[in-house]
Amino acid sequence: MKPEVRSERKNVTVHKAVFHEKDLHDLVAKAVGCSVGVPYLAPWVHLHIYSSTHQEGSLGTQKPCVHIELTVDHDKEPAKKPPELVEVGDE
Repeated sequence: MKPEVRSERKNVTVHKAVFHEKDLHDLVAKAVGCSVGVPYLAPWVHLHIYSSTHQEGSLGTQKPCVHIELTVDHDKEPAKKPPELVEVGDE
């Protein structure tokens, strides 16, 4: 995904880009997957993304937020290979 960026210069320079919601969801899902070591597009990973609002405190204003859930089905996940043992000889 490469955003189309337009720039305008007067006394300041303004850089503008437009992202579709799906592209933003994919970007955030990838970041979450990388941070926990889960390949978010793998067939054994279920990705659930939804938007809602979050209120901070009892009198706080509602703020929009995006929830990302990565569910790993360990029964479908391929078995990890054990690390190879390397013999060290007398040097």
